[in-house]
Amino acid sequence: MTNPISILKSHVSTTREFGSLQITEFDRKPTAIEFLHLVSENKPAIFKNTDVEDWKAMESFTDRNRVKEMVDSNVTVSVTPNGFADAVIDGTFCLPHEVSMSMGEFFKALDLEDATAPHAVHYIQSQNNNMREGGDFTQLFAQVPPDIDFATEALGILPDAVNFWCGSRHSVTSFHKDHYENLYVVITGSKTFTLIPPSESWALEERTFPTSKYTPAVIQKPTTKKTEATATTTEWKTEPVFMDPNTCDITTDEAHPRMMTRWCSLDPTREPDAAIFRERIGYTKKRGLVLTVTLERGDMLYLPSLWAHKVEQGDKTMAVNYWYDMSFGKTYQMHRLLRMLAADAGYMEPDEDINETDGEEDDEEELDEMEMRRRAFTEMGLGDNVVMFLQ
Repeated sequence: MTNPISILKSHVSTTREFGSLQITEFDRKPTAIEFLHLVSENKPAIFKNTDVEDWKAMESFTDRNRVKEMVDSNVTVSVTPNGFADAVIDGTFCLPHEVSMSMGEFFKALDLEDATAPHAVHYIQSQNNNMREGGDFTQLFAQVPPDIDFATEALGILPDAVNFWCGSRHSVTSFHKDHYENLYVVITGSKTFTLIPPSESWALEERTFPTSKYTPAVIQKPTTKKTEATATTTEWKTEPVFMDPNTCDITTDEAHPRMMTRWCSLDPTREPDAAIFRERIGYTKKRGLVLTVTLERGDMLYLPSLWAHKVEQGDKTMAVNYWYDMSFGKTYQMHRLLRMLAADAGYMEPDEDINETDGEEDDEEELDEMEMRRRAFTEMGLGDNVVMFLQ
């Protein structure tokens, strides 16, 4: 019997020879046909010099006072002691503490973050379609187009979600993947994406972790006057998180089962994780270990579905992204096969959400259940990266 490890390494070598770790750069907006080709090939791309500069947001978002005036109600802000919201820390998946505050308070909090070691890192990252009806930032939606025209034409659908992001260089999004075709636009500041294709993301030690939530002893509360003292967070703790199996509501009530979260636990941008990743994929020095791309003001990234990615940013960064539903076609099917092999090799837990079925009807019912779960988690602001189990 062929060893799954050798199959995985051979597949990585082959796909790299055919350019799996490359990104295409356009110096203009792509046509719908060009974009559809990228989607069909599952290839990332950067679009520069598009019509993004004509968006109202390119002017209005650079003026914090205008943003504060437009967003006249409180918004949900994620707060952590280390900038890692939604990440595996010491064997536990940690959710951020969430605070309701005005945009004025949020901007003040960003300015008060210590340059080297902030006591609390604030980040707007709700990713629950927060710019459209019912979201925190519906007042900003008129500043951006409702969809990306070439993507809508190519895919024949409107985006499932449009999200607003804002934070400082202290905020980091750990490696994960999305079941969406993602178009990400930087309005102010910069964003750096570290990308790993589906042909290699199985090596990121994806496992199920007990879920906890950061809780501060004293939350940083900015004042309205610069001369007044500001309370700062001096101590953080994590509390176990549970889930009501009937409503899927997240709670700290121990009467409910512990919430479990499926997530990537390796970070190949740092040691010793990089050494483990190199060995698993059979890395050679012909090409880089990972693909890194930095977006500046006005740049648009096409991040294909199922690509694992880590996201870092510069100070005073605002961005908007559009999530289009993916097709569960050949890329997804190959991705599933590689994950099965990786599970056999001991590199990740087997996928519990998809089991072998006896008939086509069962397959369709199972995919329908997956889709309902994915959309439910997106509406909860958790994205579809998280697979939750109750135990």
